[in-house]
Amino acid sequence: MRLAVFPIAAVMGAAGSAWAGQLETAWIPEDPSFVVHIDVEQLRETRLGQILLEDEFELGITQARGEVMSEIGVDPATELNGVTVYAIGPDIEAATVLLHTTDKIDALIEALGEREDELDGYGAFTKRGRTIHSWDKDGEEPVYAHVMPLDEDRLVVVSQKLERVMSAVDVIEGEERNFADARSPGLALKPDRDALLYAEFGALAEIPGLDPASEILQHSQAIQAQLREVGEHLRFDFLVDAGSEERAGDISDVLTGTIALGRLIASDDPDLAFLKDLTRGLTVKAKGTRIAASLKCKIEALLAIIGAMDEDEEECESAVEGELEAEEETD
Repeated sequence: MRLAVFPIAAVMGAAGSAWAGQLETAWIPEDPSFVVHIDVEQLRETRLGQILLEDEFELGITQARGEVMSEIGVDPATELNGVTVYAIGPDIEAATVLLHTTDKIDALIEALGEREDELDGYGAFTKRGRTIHSWDKDGEEPVYAHVMPLDEDRLVVVSQKLERVMSAVDVIEGEERNFADARSPGLALKPDRDALLYAEFGALAEIPGLDPASEILQHSQAIQAQLREVGEHLRFDFLVDAGSEERAGDISDVLTGTIALGRLIASDDPDLAFLKDLTRGLTVKAKGTRIAASLKCKIEALLAIIGAMDEDEEECESAVEGELEAEEETD
């Protein structure tokens, strides 16, 4: 889903409510196929959030913030409060994004309206009494958005499908049933209060165009994942329903063996010391049809690994480009 083409998608604000940033199931339809939520307000107050804001590991965050600020005049890293993404049915392209913002977005909307004739691809129209903002950049599929008042804050509903925006607003306004009212929902949607990131999916194999390479994902009936900060560590928790007790046990055995092998390999190679640290904090166990996995690692260690991976990827891309240029010169 190419939400980057719509600048409103980058403008979010910190809400004043004590519940701001947390997953609000009353904003979700009664039977979503997946839900992903980031509690950015809580993330900002953590050690991880401070490291990311200061871009200590040079992950490109400072540059990205600067580009957005130069385009729309708002710093999304300090204004962002919470983001929820969900879909109904198997159509991922029809996913809906909910952005919780302060009323600072009003100034942006007003500026867009004043410059509508100057902005390529931007437009606004009314449907069922609701102002819909659209953005069609470089001939790509349009992105639609509607801004809703939320006490002193705003809620921006975004989707590439206009009907999804309208339906999402109906759910939030109580005109359609929401997840909180569902009698037998397919998902649980019960993140811990301190979860920074929460994701839950139904059966991935049922989504057209998605062919999970992992055996675990191919046969999964449901997947839950969340990220929390615990002291100096990050903790990732995963729960996968493998569909059968036998499959869950087999997968758990394979993962446990892989972890042990990783520890053995890392113990003999100083360059793989980080792998040893990661595997030491990784546990896997099966119970019934479910597989539970947990990874606990130091914040700085994980970000250092991510930074090193990015550098290796850039070096690889640079080397490939150099070889291609050399071949062109030879030809």
